[in-house]
Amino acid sequence: MQPNFWDADYNLGTALLGKGQVDEAIFYCDKAVRMQPNDPDAQVAFANALLQKKRIDDAIVHYQTAVAIRPDYFLARYGLGHALLEKGQLDAAIEHSRAALLIQPNNADCHTVLAIALDERGQSAEAIQHYEKALEISPQSVSALNNLAWLLAAGSNASLRNGARAIQFARQADQLSGGTNALVLRTLAAAYAEAGQFGKAIETAQAVSTLAFGFRLPRRSLLPAAALREARLAKAGISVRVHRAEFRTPLCSPLLLPEHLFRGHCQTRLRLRQ
Repeated sequence: MQPNFWDADYNLGTALLGKGQVDEAIFYCDKAVRMQPNDPDAQVAFANALLQKKRIDDAIVHYQTAVAIRPDYFLARYGLGHALLEKGQLDAAIEHSRAALLIQPNNADCHTVLAIALDERGQSAEAIQHYEKALEISPQSVSALNNLAWLLAAGSNASLRNGARAIQFARQADQLSGGTNALVLRTLAAAYAEAGQFGKAIETAQAVSTLAFGFRLPRRSLLPAAALREARLAKAGISVRVHRAEFRTPLCSPLLLPEHLFRGHCQTRLRLRQ
């Protein structure tokens, strides 16, 4: 490969990222950025790979660089909002997610990211609007279905709770995820509890434990206990509450982030040599 063929490294890096080979993707995207630092596609591709590796601070730097080069670049704005959300910088995440939606108002994943940030910021009513918009655009979005169900089942604003709707959305998420997602089952248990169906709530919470054991999910090892505790509290007449600090903790957070940042329709563009 000739040393000035930065676009070949960029194309290879994005292809590797699409296949889930993140370390290799980082290597080639880094080479592309070093050779062509003023290309926003290269910066976003590198940032996407870094974010998937949970190198959040590094990813933010490269998303910010891409935004500085091209302020109207949707993938840069959306990626930056996503990374800032994972960092817990909610106001900035909301700002950049809103900016991204001005560019592409019908992107379901961006509506979901914005909804998560708004809910964590205490703006739950507006969060519901964005989850509903995400589902209008993409009815099979598991992240939007799960998160909306959780907000309706266990959100901090009791006036917004609706157990029946929460069950509806959580069941859809469970069906779409094949009954194998422990987070979704935790949400379904909370939804049953909010609706007063305590037997089903406890049964579903126990299924979280079985699933976590069968799939050996060490990063989700707190989920079974959390789900069962929440169901039993609800049965005792104590409302489910998850402290907002737990939303930043992978072991505790009940929310799902969209996965399309790294693959599919949000992948950066292939560069063709002229």
